[in-house]
Formats: sequence, C-alpha cells, structure tokens
Amino acid sequence: MYLRPEVFEFKKNMPVIAYVASGCLYPYHWHNTLEIIRVLSGSVNIVIGDEELKLSKNDFAVVNIDEPHRVLRTVEDNKLLFLQIDGDYCKALFENEFLFLYCCTACQNPREEFDTVNGYIKDIIHAIDENKGCVTEILEPMLRYISYN
Repeated sequence: MYLRPEVFEFKKNMPVIAYVASGCLYPYHWHNTLEIIRVLSGSVNIVIGDEELKLSKNDFAVVNIDEPHRVLRTVEDNKLLFLQIDGDYCKALFENEFLFLYCCTACQNPREEFDTVNGYIKDIIHAIDENKGCVTEILEPMLRYISYN
C-alpha cells in the first residue's frame, strides 16, 4: 500500500474545484481539502479510513480534510463528480482547526437530507460552469447543512 498526498491549487476567490472522472481507481491518498465524491453513473467502492462504502448513482460521500481514502472500481463502469473544497476555507468557516463531517448516502438516513445536499451540489456546478462569483454563497450553506445533519 502506497500512501501519497494529493495537492490542489485554488484560484483566487474560488475555494472549490470540480472535475469528472470515469473508471476511477485511486490508491490510498489524502489532501488538505474537504472532498465530496458523487456518483453520476454506475457504482464505486470508496474506502474512507477503514470503512468501505458502495456508492451507486446519485449517492455521495464526504471525505474529511487529511483523511486517508481510496476509490475502487466495481464491475460497473462509473462516472464520478469530485468536489475539492479548500481546507483553509472550511477551517475559517467553522472557526476550527479540526473539522470532521460525517455524511454519506450509503450509510445514513433520511433520504430527504441527501436530496438537499445534491441540490446544493448541482447549484455549485452550475455556478462554476457559468463562472459566477456566487459559488461561496452556495458552498457555505451546503457545508453548514452537512455539519448539522
């Protein structure tokens, strides 16, 4: 097993990076970002710490800042959306050096809470695509919503 850090550089006034990948297989790694992984199609197994989770279409999981994790393929093809949220932004938002959010559709209920988060994710992607400066106006309430549910 090879652990390696992953580094992301954020643009000024844009504390989030979004990208889509298919057929994902990532070895154990970590990063100084809060990561949200959402399944757009197919399925994927994600190992966060020592917990393995199977995510299917429209499921998502939050990976905490500096938390070791990996992504494993399943027999299905997949398409995944990754949101990398600047760790410094998160820590400043919550005024906390240690921030831990537990949120995963595969292991929690009720579903309505996740529909709300999926709505926020769609709004963030739309704001990024439209190059609107209002991303933080969507990002902040989403993170606060996740932290309280």
